[in-house]
Amino acid sequence: MAFNKYIKLAPNVCVLYHEGNMQNLKLIFMCVFGFWTSYGHTCSCANYDPKELYSKAKSVFMARVISAELINGNGGLQNTGNYHVLGRYQTQKIFKGNPPKFGKVLDAEYQGGNCSVGLLVSGLYIFFLHEGNTISVCDGSGRVQSSEQIELLNSFKESSM
Repeated sequence: MAFNKYIKLAPNVCVLYHEGNMQNLKLIFMCVFGFWTSYGHTCSCANYDPKELYSKAKSVFMARVISAELINGNGGLQNTGNYHVLGRYQTQKIFKGNPPKFGKVLDAEYQGGNCSVGLLVSGLYIFFLHEGNTISVCDGSGRVQSSEQIELLNSFKESSM
């Protein structure tokens, strides 16, 4: 059966269905229910001060993700259902610290509202590293959205010299 209709109900809620199929109501219910439950656990660190995050970080840099791998949260030894994304990157520009030219970061498996960065291969990101290599939107890490981000980080770098 091919789906021939696409309805977008809200930013993260859509329904694909086949006209004339009584399963439509079940699909709508599942999508809307999923929408409500995913937003019940939203990331609680959305309001942060970039300058404060910059000052607390050991290193801040822009990098291109060159590979991403889903790994078990306990190092792959047994299946706990707790997964992470191991992202390998190539440093493009350093704003603070001495990150390696090629390195690894560990992000939570992307799920709506869990504060993960959502690593995509070939994506350009700003990473704020503290102790270790774990990243989160809560520490300031995220995909490069605009040239203003780069300008702001350059200004932080210049003011700390």
